[in-house]
Amino acid sequence: MRKTLHPSSPRQITLLILLSAVLVSTVALQALPPGDPPIGETPVTITGEETVSWSDVDRLISEQKFEAASEAVTAIRERARDAGDAKEWTRALVEETKLRMALHGYETAVRFLRTEPWPDDAVSQAVLELYYANALARYARVYSWEIRGRERVDTGGEIDLKKWDLERIVEEADRAYLAVWSRRAEWGSEPLGAVARYIQQNNYPPRIRGTLRDAVTYLWVEFLADSSLWSPVESNEIFELDAGALIEGDHAASSTIDLGDSGVHPLVKIGALLDDLEGWHLDGARSEAALEARLERLRRLHAALMGQATLAEFIRSESDADALVRARVAALAGLDRHQGSIGGQRCDNIVASIQAPEYGLAAMATDGADRRSLQITHRNVDAVHFRAYRYDLVRFVEDAEDYNLLPGHREAEEIMGNRRPDAEWSIDLPPTPDYRSHITYDTPQIGVPGAYLVVASMRADFSDRGNLKMAQNFILSDLVLVTRRVKGGWEATARSGESGRALQGVGVSLYRFDYQKGHREVERLRTDVDGRVTFSERYWNRGRYFLIANRGDDLAYDARRLFRQGDGGYGLSSSALVYTDRSVYRPQQTLYWKAVAYGGGGEEIEYETLANTSLQVSLVDANGEQVATTTVATNGFGSASGSFEIPAGRLLGRWRIHTSLGGQSWIRVEEYKRPTFEVAVDDPENPLRLNREAALSGNVKYYFGLPVVDGSVKWRVTREPVYPRWWYWWYPSPSTQVQVIAAGSTDL
Repeated sequence: MRKTLHPSSPRQITLLILLSAVLVSTVALQALPPGDPPIGETPVTITGEETVSWSDVDRLISEQKFEAASEAVTAIRERARDAGDAKEWTRALVEETKLRMALHGYETAVRFLRTEPWPDDAVSQAVLELYYANALARYARVYSWEIRGRERVDTGGEIDLKKWDLERIVEEADRAYLAVWSRRAEWGSEPLGAVARYIQQNNYPPRIRGTLRDAVTYLWVEFLADSSLWSPVESNEIFELDAGALIEGDHAASSTIDLGDSGVHPLVKIGALLDDLEGWHLDGARSEAALEARLERLRRLHAALMGQATLAEFIRSESDADALVRARVAALAGLDRHQGSIGGQRCDNIVASIQAPEYGLAAMATDGADRRSLQITHRNVDAVHFRAYRYDLVRFVEDAEDYNLLPGHREAEEIMGNRRPDAEWSIDLPPTPDYRSHITYDTPQIGVPGAYLVVASMRADFSDRGNLKMAQNFILSDLVLVTRRVKGGWEATARSGESGRALQGVGVSLYRFDYQKGHREVERLRTDVDGRVTFSERYWNRGRYFLIANRGDDLAYDARRLFRQGDGGYGLSSSALVYTDRSVYRPQQTLYWKAVAYGGGGEEIEYETLANTSLQVSLVDANGEQVATTTVATNGFGSASGSFEIPAGRLLGRWRIHTSLGGQSWIRVEEYKRPTFEVAVDDPENPLRLNREAALSGNVKYYFGLPVVDGSVKWRVTREPVYPRWWYWWYPSPSTQVQVIAAGSTDL
């Protein structure tokens, strides 16, 4: 399990736990846990009057007095160095680095750790090298976005993380791991107890992953397996590796691999490291630990070399109409060639998920008779069967004990009960040979208006076994309510959905939402000759309200939360529509504009142009600074026009022109040098394939049609991986760096 706490404020510190036999965890800085015996409790003098111990340091950290804690640890480190106390010296270096990360930033803290003197003993050197390597790896992951934008700079051996690119950071971390791993014979058989303070213990038995050699090897393997730190070449050219040899392994050949060579692929290094560890455990008759090294090799290679299944997933994520068909073919090929393997099982799962039947149901909230009111989204389904159950909407609302005005999943079973449906029908769905979801519309076979619960099933008998059932609420009615806000209340108009004419004499009830005592009718009115009723807010409290109307069996409801808004009604406002003659300009060109001023609103929500109205028009540059302004008056049609000259010397980019009444229009100001020729690269005659020669041709022509016969061309071919969006949810994140395949120049 990977455990990470991300800092939420500058006062919260993130540090790295140094070693782990399985993984590296990130935890919040804290005092030593109770029961952990402190090392070197000898008080240390900071000033002439004050003495501190490690307990005091822990107290200062818990109080977030990091500056004081850092000074105390510095004094402890200097005292331990003078006394030659390696354990105390090592602990002080690690603790001071953590505090410097909190106070001064990652880069300066890591530079401090690397440049400060270290103890000479092997264990202390191992601890500090690994902490240094781990800090570099953590820095590369956390700041990867900024780091990937850097160019390689020769820093002359200076440790300056702010100037190092990702490749340099990874090389330095590899060097630190190698420095520790190279001395594994000196202390490798030692248990973890020697550095227990810095280790996140795992749940493996000590005989499996219990030595320092295990810890160092698996920690380095974890770092090498992080493909987000790989170069584009390492990510793109896995196919060139000998997968069979990597899986088989060779204990003798592993010693010939130069682990310090940055040109060796990380997977090859992983194989050599685990070969070495497996051979060491076999020589010591530790068969269980040797098996674990072998299993770790297979796990790492499986994650990186899952070929056919990964190919099927990539094809599946494409937007082409036949993508799922091709993905299924690719997965079937993998299943056929790798029966019983993990990759074969994954291919089988892909095939099953593509072929799986699936459907969804949506319905109009209210619709008239003989309308296509149901929408079925389906794939790999031959038919869907329906049953409709009529229920009393008003009674259901008044008996409800929550805010749901219509039946939910809990009430659906009760409405269905053991009663016969009021209507029942089926629909045959068209085939979906592309395995994608398609939409089919259906007309409910219901004759009597009212509120219905429509239930869909893949099986005609509606049994639960091997079936997927869905339900939607649907009201069959010709009655429609149109609600709007008016001064002092809300107005509802009842209309016929078929003809749109206003309906007189329709009963409209105002209900108050109250899930504790039940939704209750507050007022009931009948529509006038214009089909309208108005509910005054004068006697309303702070609650929320909704409407239900009926005309015989026809029902309508408005579930919007109506609430009291005061007597302000709709206010009046004014603005302007702003037009320009172009969307892109160059400096010192003239911008011609036109503005149409309008105003209105109020209860009738009507707007009209504003004639003979004064307004100010301003031009604003990309910095938000006003460049020019003018005052104009609209004519009898509410419009005004004018022009601005785009000045030179200002920031290019997105400018805008706006008016004092409101309204604006965006433009772009760009420098532009008109080209005299165009370059076109032709599509290759043969499709491009990995490890095959590619021939590309093109032509250069003047805009007046003749070819350009004299000149040189510089060209470059790059390769950039394009992943589906869901791929970035995985950890580690895939590399998206551009790889330069080839470059050169030629003459026309």
